[in-house]
Amino acid sequence: MELIPIFSLIVLVATLGTFVLAIGAYVMFRIRETRGRAGLPQVPPTFEADVMAPEPVETENPTAPLTGTARRTFTPDEKLVQYTSDGYVPLKNKPSEERRRWR
Repeated sequence: MELIPIFSLIVLVATLGTFVLAIGAYVMFRIRETRGRAGLPQVPPTFEADVMAPEPVETENPTAPLTGTARRTFTPDEKLVQYTSDGYVPLKNKPSEERRRWR
């Protein structure tokens, strides 16, 4: 009893079964798509609603900046900065002009 004809028959049956399942899945997909188009939901009616807005927050000193939002301006020499636990500090090792070449 040879194994090659048996294995080839198994591969043939598996391939044909895969094709049949693929065709069946495609047909079911097309049926579902055509049903979905026929039963489009209607636009719901509009409702009247009250507009709610948050109440304004009053502070003691409205001109004082909020904590954590103060910004520091940098000079052109300090454009490259690094974030540390102390905040943003200028880089110590600036990249040299020789290493930044365009090809």
